[in-house]
Amino acid sequence: MMDSGLRDALVGHLHPMLQAHIPDCVVVYDNAPFDWHHPPQRFMTIEIEPFAAHPLGCAAHPKTRLRGYVYVTTYAPLGEGTAWAMRTLTWLASQMQYQSWSPVQLETVQPVRLRAATGFDTRGFKCAFYGDV
Repeated sequence: MMDSGLRDALVGHLHPMLQAHIPDCVVVYDNAPFDWHHPPQRFMTIEIEPFAAHPLGCAAHPKTRLRGYVYVTTYAPLGEGTAWAMRTLTWLASQMQYQSWSPVQLETVQPVRLRAATGFDTRGFKCAFYGDV
């Protein structure tokens, strides 16, 4: 289960940073409402997925370390090339990798294999994170 404070911290850093750097790009977080039948020409999805949790210490009520990934995917029309996607992903990866966004610690950015999206070239990465709750 995802702690809402960790998710809020991630989105709270990502959203203003993306709005400042690429204000014309629509960003869809997790499963937010979005018209997949009439998408904009270029857009990005960001999904925050926990994958593990373990206690920190042996106390009666220890803190829990939650680990997960932030998945970032860009969508651009087929035939447009990959320059926009690669430039955007390279910049965002440099802003995320090994950062400390209290209470979240971001770790390594890794490329991901993506499923095809009709009419779109998709590119992306995942960035590991952890936070103590």
